[in-house]
Order: sequence, then structure tokens, then C-alpha cells
Amino acid sequence: MMFLAIDPGSSSGALAFMDANLRHWSLNMPTGVEDLAEALHNIERCPDKYRVTVENVGGSMPGNSACSARTFAAHVGHLQMGFAMTGQPVEWIRPQVWMKDLFGDTLPKAPKGSDAKTKAAAKKARKAHIHSYVKSRFKDNTISLRRADAYAILAWTIKKYGDPV
Repeated sequence: MMFLAIDPGSSSGALAFMDANLRHWSLNMPTGVEDLAEALHNIERCPDKYRVTVENVGGSMPGNSACSARTFAAHVGHLQMGFAMTGQPVEWIRPQVWMKDLFGDTLPKAPKGSDAKTKAAAKKARKAHIHSYVKSRFKDNTISLRRADAYAILAWTIKKYGDPV
């Protein structure tokens, strides 16, 4: 059994893997549909079974441009279609769920009604907190900030299902 955790942002997301020997590795999310199809095809050809967990962001975030929201939605659709074609079952998990399960109420959060600057600062602090956690959890200082959420989703999957053995 292998675990695959996906933070689906096409230009900011990543994939994090863990095998039955508890080795972990990651890669940046493929950006083009052809590259994504190739990555999913390689996963499909792997003889090991996968448990796939994908962050279900649910749509665009307030303040996102229409172009970036459309690009993100298309990319998530590519993931959905790719996994449907491989027959690979996927668990879609809301970020609020995995963050609450891993961190409780300890993540930095902007108060309701905060201005954009305050929200951005809280998001930056939250990302730094998650990054610090995954580097410590996986004992790997080379995990990049871009790949931190994918590793946190991987940690959530391990917490829920145990090690991938």
C-alpha cells in the first residue's frame, strides 16, 4: 500500500507520497494537462495499491481573479477525470477538516471582518506553522513551503488510517 496526498493548486500545489517502507518523497504539481495525465498514468502503472487523498478546496477564494479561479477549477477537473479514468478511488478532504484534525485551534487565523493585509499575514503565519510541523513530523528539512500542505494532508491520512503497510 502507498499513500498519495495532493494539494491540487496547478502552480502552487504538490504531491506527497509514502510507501510501505515509510519512505516519503514529493514533487510539485504538474501544471499542464499532458504532464498531469502522464503522472497519473505512472501512478496507475505502479504495482502497489494507492490510497489517494486530495484537498477539496471547493472553488475559488474571495479575492481571486476570475482567470485564476477558472484555471484552478479546470485543474481540479483534470484530476477528477484522471482518477476516474484510472478507476482509482479518491478521498476528497476539505482543508478545514485536515487542519482541525492535525492542529485543533492552534493555527493562526485572522479575526472575522479583517482587512486584506491582516488576512494575508494570518495566511502566511498559518503556512509557516504547517511547514514547520511537516519538517518536524517527517524529519526532513528539505521539504519546501510549496509542498508543505501536501505533506500535511499526508500526515492527516496517516493519522486517520495508520502507516501505509
